[in-house]
Amino acid sequence: MGANLISIYNPNSLRLEAAISESVLPKLADTDQFDIVLDTNSHPLKARAQEIEPAADAASRSFTVKFGFDEKEGLYPGMFGRVSVPLDTVEVLAVPQDAVISRGQLRYVHVQHPEKNEDMRIVRLGETFQHNNEEWVTISAGLNKGERIRLP
Repeated sequence: MGANLISIYNPNSLRLEAAISESVLPKLADTDQFDIVLDTNSHPLKARAQEIEPAADAASRSFTVKFGFDEKEGLYPGMFGRVSVPLDTVEVLAVPQDAVISRGQLRYVHVQHPEKNEDMRIVRLGETFQHNNEEWVTISAGLNKGERIRLP
């Protein structure tokens, strides 16, 4: 019938626990520090993998990894964060989102040619991402490496 009068936490003991897929787990050994983005911060915090629980979750095939922060200022228990684990790099073809024209269900870009003005080319879009504070989109079909497009 008792109730807590006060609860105390040690800021030095704060860490992020993340479920990491077993296929990504070997990449943890290749990286010393990881970027962790909290919903309350716009800039990533640096953290190190301190502990990997030795048993996987049977349903998700993931392991719980505990990350410790280098800087703990502004961190509180219960905060939500995301960890970035660097994987293999891939080369993609991408254009600024503003260069894509939408007409109904189709997406186009204006392709410039040296011998003629330009033509509109149907493209298939992939994932979007931020680069230099600008929204970009990958092109999975319809544009070749080296072709020039008209920007808005």
